[in-house]
Amino acid sequence: MTDTRIRRLSGEDGIALVIAVVLMAFMLALGLGAMTFVDGQSKLTASQRQRETAFNVSEAALNAQITQISHHWSGMNGQNPDGSTNAVVGFMPCPGGAFCPSASELTTLVPGADSNVAITWKTNVYDNSGSLDGYFADSRIGTQCGCDANNDGRVWVRAEATVRGHTRVIVSLVQEQTQAESVPHAALITGALTIENNGQHNGPIIQSNGGIVAVRCTVPATAGSGGPAESGSTPCMGQPLGRAPTQTTTAWNSLLNNQISGFQSHVEGYSSAPVFTQDQITRFINTAKAESTYYTGCPGSLAGNVVVVDTTGNCSYTGNVTWNSVADPGFLIFLNANSTLTLGGTTVFNGVIYHANMGVPPTLGSAPQSSASLITTSGNTLINGGVIIDGPGRMDAGESGLNIRFDDHGYDAVKSLAAAGIIQNSWREIQPGA
Repeated sequence: MTDTRIRRLSGEDGIALVIAVVLMAFMLALGLGAMTFVDGQSKLTASQRQRETAFNVSEAALNAQITQISHHWSGMNGQNPDGSTNAVVGFMPCPGGAFCPSASELTTLVPGADSNVAITWKTNVYDNSGSLDGYFADSRIGTQCGCDANNDGRVWVRAEATVRGHTRVIVSLVQEQTQAESVPHAALITGALTIENNGQHNGPIIQSNGGIVAVRCTVPATAGSGGPAESGSTPCMGQPLGRAPTQTTTAWNSLLNNQISGFQSHVEGYSSAPVFTQDQITRFINTAKAESTYYTGCPGSLAGNVVVVDTTGNCSYTGNVTWNSVADPGFLIFLNANSTLTLGGTTVFNGVIYHANMGVPPTLGSAPQSSASLITTSGNTLINGGVIIDGPGRMDAGESGLNIRFDDHGYDAVKSLAAAGIIQNSWREIQPGA
């Protein structure tokens, strides 16, 4: 009995099971450890991916907002220089404002598993004035409007996105960009021209300085050689040929050589096609609205880079006032055929004045266009740049002194907003609230 017990105690038949249990426990521990590590790494990867998605959405929102600004630049929060207002207002926070990126567009731009969940995002536009002059931080935001209130062509754009609790914020300073518009550089292009004062002057009424003086009408060749005289009130080119004191072609040429410098190279029968395209007119209108210089009545001031007047009736200005400067000329546009501009006294406009002579509906070349005097200058008023009138509209100039002086530099103002772009080195990520 004793021997049997000893043999049983000294037997090794169950050792394999013990080893197996130990090994399995060790392997289980390793597996659990590996699983915990992998799970941690997966969570870290997911967190990183979500942060990247939030960053990408905020960047997409920033770019989309800049695209909106390119088409709808907001100047001075809808306030015009003369105190009147127009329909353009500052950019409201997005989403929810008038000119906001689309949420569906943003998620389309950033496809992925995390962009299919609920993403919150917002964009804000701030003027770079006051506490935000030169540097942006959330803690520096004051009462800046969502517009270019200081009229320097720059605004801050802030974009924020949150994905599964991860928030990223990107900010950039954005500047409006302009493009020069193609236009013939002329002292005067018009349907017809009347020069009121038929006397001699110490100097010309129109000083072309090498710029063309062109009319769309044609002076009847026989009017100065016994044929029917031109109408005294509606001459084609300056003075009515065939009537005193310009009964003959020789007298007509002599007087107009005194009244228009460079008259020898004047052009008759100029192209009837509009000087600008409809697309250009639309860009000018958008530019004026963006710069808060779009008026639906006669403005108190004609100053501005691009000023558009969309009204009816006559806008008359006199006195001693100067709009713009020789170094910084402006571009003034009257749209409607039933609107006119009268300048008198000693007023000075530096830049180019254009009358689109639009009929109804207000598109280029639409009927009825006007053949009346659409722009009238008198006294010692001076347009220092050029004048363009589309269609058969008439320019009525002259009385006592120089009224139009061609200045090619004045055409530098004939430009429109092309886009908005990020200013180099201003793009950066910031900590929200800091």
